[in-house]
Amino acid sequence: MKIRLLLSTLLLIAPLSFAATYNVTFTAPTTRESGAPLAASEIKHYELLDSYGGSVTTYVIYGSESTIVLVQPGSHTLTAYTVDSDDVKSKPSNTVIVDVPVSA
Repeated sequence: MKIRLLLSTLLLIAPLSFAATYNVTFTAPTTRESGAPLAASEIKHYELLDSYGGSVTTYVIYGSESTIVLVQPGSHTLTAYTVDSDDVKSKPSNTVIVDVPVSA
């Protein structure tokens, strides 16, 4: 029986020095939806979905922090998922909308 992960992946986005480069930080979940504990060693990776202009790009991120580059100007909707060592994917994190400016 697969146990679902608790919706507690928190997605934080912070712009770095370039307009389209962003630091992505996750707060790892510590419990599953059932309330059972989830050890950090049970987290395989995170998936970050970037929805932009009708298409979706998936970034696979190992660890709780990464840097992504969003090239296309406009509004990007970012959502994260936690994937455990049994390949069980959590419900989506909170959604973050990032507006990438048109470069000068």
